[in-house]
Amino acid sequence: MSLSKLIHFIFGSNILDKYEIPIGDDPYQENVAETMGDLLIAMAYNRRWYEPACVMKFLQYIVIYYSIAYTTRTIGRICSEDYRKFTNVLMEVTESREPSPDAEAQLRNYDYEIFMAPIEYIAETRAGKKFVATDEKEFADMGPLWDLVKDPVSAFVVHTFGRRMLYPGATSLFKTLFAGVLKAGRRKLVKEHGGRRNVLLTEDGNCIDSMFVDNRHKSSTGSKLVVTCEGNAGFYEVGIANAPLAKGYSILGWNHPGFAQSSGLPYPDQEQNAVEAVMQFATKKLGFKESDIILYGWSIGGFTATWAAANYNVGSLLLDATFDDLLPLAIAKMPKPVDFVVQYAVRKYLNLPISKQLSMYNGPVRLIRRSDDDIIVTDEFGSAADRRASNRANQLLVDLIESRHPGLLRNESDRNIAKEWLALSPVERVSAPTDNITTLTRYRLYNGLEDKQRRELIFHYCDKYLVDFDAGHNMPLPEDYFNPPGP
Repeated sequence: MSLSKLIHFIFGSNILDKYEIPIGDDPYQENVAETMGDLLIAMAYNRRWYEPACVMKFLQYIVIYYSIAYTTRTIGRICSEDYRKFTNVLMEVTESREPSPDAEAQLRNYDYEIFMAPIEYIAETRAGKKFVATDEKEFADMGPLWDLVKDPVSAFVVHTFGRRMLYPGATSLFKTLFAGVLKAGRRKLVKEHGGRRNVLLTEDGNCIDSMFVDNRHKSSTGSKLVVTCEGNAGFYEVGIANAPLAKGYSILGWNHPGFAQSSGLPYPDQEQNAVEAVMQFATKKLGFKESDIILYGWSIGGFTATWAAANYNVGSLLLDATFDDLLPLAIAKMPKPVDFVVQYAVRKYLNLPISKQLSMYNGPVRLIRRSDDDIIVTDEFGSAADRRASNRANQLLVDLIESRHPGLLRNESDRNIAKEWLALSPVERVSAPTDNITTLTRYRLYNGLEDKQRRELIFHYCDKYLVDFDAGHNMPLPEDYFNPPGP
């Protein structure tokens, strides 16, 4: 046995599933030695015997323990015919310059941990990317003492619990709880939809787990690719792809850095690099035109969706249950006396300026507001009307109209007209006057508008850009609501 093969047996990926099982064969199942080895390794990891304070005391026990654990698992893998086949195929694909198509097909039959998987696409460094700069002037002056400690304090807040609160999907608890569900989701995408799993390498070295469903030759809408951007506890395996899949679109789903088997952590820069790799893969490897790509973001996924829209000339953008900016939500959910800490920490480490990124995109866009949303609201304990009025999708709409139609919303009074429309029922919106709207939409300068005309035009653009979905934040979007806007 070669040394490289032995290393694969010792440290290689666990097999999670087999998609195609020949007649007479059984589904993949770890033998007793493999199971015991994995269990012993997991127990040691979860008990944190590796921490510096404990290493000196338990050093000899750790060496013996891990030696037994890895030896047990290695023996189990060597004794497993399935694992030997898997290792041979994986080594051929990853170590050969030109692996055979048969070997690649055999490898795709396995669902396994991707840290040793072949890289399907390596992202290139691209010049001219657009970013939203943080305005240092918005930080409150809290005196010289705060200036001295603000960076370490904010870093501590973000790296200990802030990021975990914002992206619970990257925590060990979520990964453990959802492991079985995600495996079943991948199996469904592969077996029922012909999905192909691909590992993408970002500019900053993260491996992003993605899934591509190609419907280009299967349906009339298959020539359009929907790139999904999931929420803070969403995964492509069980996420928002169902609605566009039901309508026959091609799909490219991916998991945030640190989610499931994607490496890294979901900080803004790593998120941007991840979706950059996804977009490059879609255009350069899969062969989709930018104009044939639909970006679909749900909740916090609106951050990566709007960033990609600002940097690529995509066909359209659909944002569901998305907010304008993280800061108002963070301040609303934290004690008032620490507002200045929250502000600095968010802007420094977790800045998600979705509205500003959206203003850099000029193509077709549609917002979906959840009328019973209780997550992206700043008045979560108020009445239903109060919660709806504090939904940050409202401000996202106002910001969108201001950026697309400069001068239409001159002041707070005009902005309140948009908020008035947002408070109307569907019946009241339909009954709003639209007699002169064809003429009014030709206007590019709004200085000479009468108040009635301005009101009618504001109502029109509200209706153009936003639709209400009578549901809570986490309700799956029905396929009838997945209607990407046209030019």
